[in-house]
Amino acid sequence: MRVETKSENHKLVIGLGVAGLIPFLASASWAISERLNYIPIIGFCYYSAGILCFLAGTLWRHQGQKTSLMLQSNAITLLAVLALILFHVSYYHTLYLLLIGFFWILYLDYFKTDYDAWYKQFRFAISAVVLLLHSLLLALV
Repeated sequence: MRVETKSENHKLVIGLGVAGLIPFLASASWAISERLNYIPIIGFCYYSAGILCFLAGTLWRHQGQKTSLMLQSNAITLLAVLALILFHVSYYHTLYLLLIGFFWILYLDYFKTDYDAWYKQFRFAISAVVLLLHSLLLALV
């Protein structure tokens, strides 16, 4: 069964998705401009883990989904929790694990769900920005 989003919800979905980038962009910009300040990195990582868990939870809404999809959504949530625990060791580990989690969830959304094509394209664009920001922080901070 194809999961379709009603056309009147397209604007809301796009608006919320784009608005969800604001904390990523703001904290990454702050972290890059003030490299000795850990507050923006903390905010970025915690927000990133929260969004990753939210996206993993959305995989549960598919009717007839395979057990492997549900298990992977749980594994992604556990990966996000582990990433936050590892922040106390090194925020590089946290950023790296979150980067892996966002690649993983993008793969599942794009290839293992029955979302509409417009939503998959939108998620790909939003995810590309998030992946780029994680990569930039790993390289520059």
